[in-house]
Amino acid sequence: MNIKRVKTAYTHNGRMHADDVFSAALLKILNPKINIVRIDRKDLNKYKNKFLFDIGNGKFDHHSTNKVTRKNGIPYASFGLIMHEYYPLLGLNEEFYEKLDKDFIKVIDKVDNKGQGDSVTSPVSLIISLMNEKNLYGKQQEKTFVKAVNLARKILKTLINHYLENQKNIIDVEKIIKDNPAKKYLVLDKFLPQHLFKDSSVQFIIFKNKQKHYEILSTNSFLYKVNDTVTKDKIFIHPSKFLGIYKSLDTIKKVAQLSIV
Repeated sequence: MNIKRVKTAYTHNGRMHADDVFSAALLKILNPKINIVRIDRKDLNKYKNKFLFDIGNGKFDHHSTNKVTRKNGIPYASFGLIMHEYYPLLGLNEEFYEKLDKDFIKVIDKVDNKGQGDSVTSPVSLIISLMNEKNLYGKQQEKTFVKAVNLARKILKTLINHYLENQKNIIDVEKIIKDNPAKKYLVLDKFLPQHLFKDSSVQFIIFKNKQKHYEILSTNSFLYKVNDTVTKDKIFIHPSKFLGIYKSLDTIKKVAQLSIV
């Protein structure tokens, strides 16, 4: 189903959990124009041909006995099912989708499939659970659901952007290493996570920080230490010698040359 063309998605009313809240948030990210409507289960027959999640025993529900499971045996809940279906639309490749699933989605799915009694294992699940109103079927509960979805959308967008950035960083680093196969240190146009260089010949990276100073970082702090004998232009050397900050590029290049092993 083309999620961009779905005008309304339906889920259950009453008590909200992180699963249905983050499912709704994900749908809002995929299609900002989509409406999320909460319905009573007794009226389900009226909506059997609609886009349903966390209700109705359809593609994006997980309450049947024949659950869809991950390779490791952990069953999907609705949040995981929707993300598994649509993650390419977010720009994530399979590797980083699986990282996001492992780090965040799987935990929410696991809690929802086992019951909220385990929500202490997922702080997010616990917070959403605590947001429920005393009257689960009143107007205030519907307003609170919208607030919870907006909060979840901000959290999820932050996480997705984080994984997209990491995904791009790996691509950038792979190209840099390919173009500089034997370099011991590199001067970069921007900061890239130093650990991404650890399996290459690169021992140190240099880049200009936001304060317009130059930083040198070890790509493996156990093996490579920043030489601290150069005092000219020095601003800071970390006691562990994995990081140095200098005023000039020429000086920090000299530091790098003295530091390589």
